[in-house]
Amino acid sequence: MKSNYDISKCDSSSLAASGRLFFSPSQCGFLLCLHGSLAVTVFGTLYKLNQSDLMVFHPFVKAEYSEISQDMHGFIGVVDLTKILPVVNQVINSENLIKMRKNPVVTLSDVQIAMLTSNFQKYSEAMLSVQQKSAEELDILNAAILRNCGDLVLLEVLRLYFTNRPSISTELSARDIIFQRFMLDVQEYCTSHHDTLFYARKSNLSPKYFSTVIREHSGATPSEWIIQNVIAEAKHLLLDLSLSIKEIAEILQFPSQADFTKYFRRYTGSTPTSFRN
Repeated sequence: MKSNYDISKCDSSSLAASGRLFFSPSQCGFLLCLHGSLAVTVFGTLYKLNQSDLMVFHPFVKAEYSEISQDMHGFIGVVDLTKILPVVNQVINSENLIKMRKNPVVTLSDVQIAMLTSNFQKYSEAMLSVQQKSAEELDILNAAILRNCGDLVLLEVLRLYFTNRPSISTELSARDIIFQRFMLDVQEYCTSHHDTLFYARKSNLSPKYFSTVIREHSGATPSEWIIQNVIAEAKHLLLDLSLSIKEIAEILQFPSQADFTKYFRRYTGSTPTSFRN
């Protein structure tokens, strides 16, 4: 079974071996340091994590690990946004996204860490149950429990982040504002407009300058952000079995079902029908 989550324990050896972790357009993640310390570089900024620190990662982030103490250990998670995107979009609006990018690390209390590690343990137990094949009915139930445990971990990570985030206001630069406007526009118009030109015009900027600002600010081009949102919305619609593939193609304003299928397969590696099945 392919899970929407990859949550596991980590230590100095595993992080040193990975060296760098890239989060794809449909992924986000977190790193909880339970003991020891390490440094994480994101977009050229170095963050020091010590015991009880929680760091959140966003799509398109390249996290590089260094200065890892020998006694460092904790938990790391990579999450596919598809299933939880509707909830996340209500919490992580464009303003919160910018603030999280500028302040990705918070410190948790002992009680909060105990709560979160308990959820990690439940997820691990659910994963073990899924890996041990059984009767079909139990396999279905175990898979459902795993998904719910994964949801619980991610939502708890977000809740604890927002509970502990710095209260100081974040000053937005001119480029922050352009990126913020683009995030709002792409969420509103991604089902009807799939090209960068539309969003550049919405911001009254040339496509070249607009693309440069978004890429330098976020690490991804406008097209990559648009594709991420279109695919996430497509996957969400495909979960609704009352909608045909043709109807979904029309909702997303593709010229035809064939065009939608080609687009979806290009960026996911599977057809809409295969994904639904």
